Amino acid sequence: MVSSEDPNIKVAEKRIVLENRSIHFVNKEFSIHKQLSEISHDNVIKMFEMRQCPSFYYFVLEYAENGDVFDRIIPGSGMKFSVAQKYFKQLIAGLKFINANHLIHRDIKPENLLITKNDVIKICDFGSATIFRRNGKELMLKSFGGTEEFIAPEVWGGVLHRGPPLDVWSAGITLINMMTGLMPWKRADEGSIDYRRWIRRESLSEKPWNKVDKLTQDFLQRILTSDVENRLTIAEIESHCWMNQRII
Repeated sequence: MVSSEDPNIKVAEKRIVLENRSIHFVNKEFSIHKQLSEISHDNVIKMFEMRQCPSFYYFVLEYAENGDVFDRIIPGSGMKFSVAQKYFKQLIAGLKFINANHLIHRDIKPENLLITKNDVIKICDFGSATIFRRNGKELMLKSFGGTEEFIAPEVWGGVLHRGPPLDVWSAGITLINMMTGLMPWKRADEGSIDYRRWIRRESLSEKPWNKVDKLTQDFLQRILTSDVENRLTIAEIESHCWMNQRII
């Protein structure tokens, strides 16, 4: 018996997997998710097993009854700031656990944050996840992963980049989306006028940034910076005053 409640099931069609020669990625996702599930964390969805039949692969996951964060976001409005803060804190706790196990998620977004009946966030979908540290040495990455609107700008440059800052960036985009119901840009590269104006700090009086207070703006500027070396780390996010202020 897998669970006392109906599990979530993630399905991958074998035909598509084999045609795209992506069985390696299915096995990699299984291996990563299995590693995290054996240790377990409250804010990371647990995987019980992977099954297969003639046509499909099935990932049998912990049950999260209340859908995902995406469905809680009202377009153009978002959600109560206090709820967004609560979810963001849980997201950061989950990312801290994932990074501590030398892994990065690379596809953080509201759709990949499931919600339990107790309003606990569960990070799910490790299809883009990868190792960023091996034998005590941090690995530089060049491979692509994630969802366009949430991908950090250094990825688009096609150069080697660090792993953990990618998840921090995606978490920042997720936060502004939760708080405002808006996306700041389609893609964080020089081709985006909205992104360029944000980097130059020319857009704070415009949507979505003008829908949040000054402290939140400052917090997001330190997360959503193209300067990777100065982008907040998970530890710095945890200690930032925004995380402890009482938001209504």
